[in-house]
This record gives sequence, structure tokens and C-alpha cells, in this order.
Amino acid sequence: MTAVTWRKAAVYVLIAVPLFGVAGIAAIAQQNQDATQEQGVDPVADAARKARQQKKDAPKPKKVFTNEDVSTALPSAATPSNTAPAPTANSSTPADTKENASGQAADGDKIAPDKSAPMPKNDEATWRGRFRDERAKLADAERELDILQRVSQKAQV
Repeated sequence: MTAVTWRKAAVYVLIAVPLFGVAGIAAIAQQNQDATQEQGVDPVADAARKARQQKKDAPKPKKVFTNEDVSTALPSAATPSNTAPAPTANSSTPADTKENASGQAADGDKIAPDKSAPMPKNDEATWRGRFRDERAKLADAERELDILQRVSQKAQV
């Protein structure tokens, strides 16, 4: 009979302890709320002040470059050669192009060169060439890194 009484007491303890814990937490929360109201601090206003302070301390966003910001001229090493082959005497006639072999028009006026720089090709072959070059640079850098790591490990030993 005593074992049954102990079991009932244990059940009561297991039920009572969490209830007392919840009641204690509620009492502490009520005290905190009363203390906050007595101090005159509004939690919403406090949160707004913190948000303003964080916004003030946050770094400015970085500039995002678009195609309009970046010039269209490529570095001289990356530009493909866009020179057209000189016309031969057999391939073109002065009547078709109104230009003779000396680069003058048929009526004697010189042809003005195009002052705008030719736009680089934006086709697949150009991009494949660029990527091939960059991959070669990357492979060279990886080989150099591997060699330097081996030298470093050898120096540590």
C-alpha cells in the first residue's frame, strides 16, 4: 500500500512542479511589464530607436556597375583584330566600289576613315577565345600555387 501512495505523490509532484514554474514565469513577466511601464519606456519606441541607430551605423551600399557605367572599349590585349583584308585588283572593280587601288574615289575625292572605333565582336568565337585565355591563366596560377605549397611544406619540415 505504501508503494501506491508514493506513486500518487510522485504524480502530484510531476504535475505541480511545471504548474509552479509556469506561474513563476508569469509573475516575473508581469513584474517586468510593470517596471517598464513605471519607467515610461515604450518598447515600440525603443525598438524604433535601435533600428534607426543600426541604420545609421550600417555601411553605405556599394555601387553596382551596369553596362552603361562601363566603357565598351576592351583592353588592347583582349581586342580581336578587326582589320579587313585589302581588296585586290581582281576581286573588285572601280565601277562597283567607286574606289581605285590607291584608296581614292573614282571622282578623285579621298574617302574619310571611320572615326568611331570598331566595336569588338560579341559572338561565340570571341567569347570562347576569351574564356580559353582566362582558363589558361587560371591553370598557370594553380600550378604556381601547387609549387609554392610544396616549397612551403618542404621549408616547414
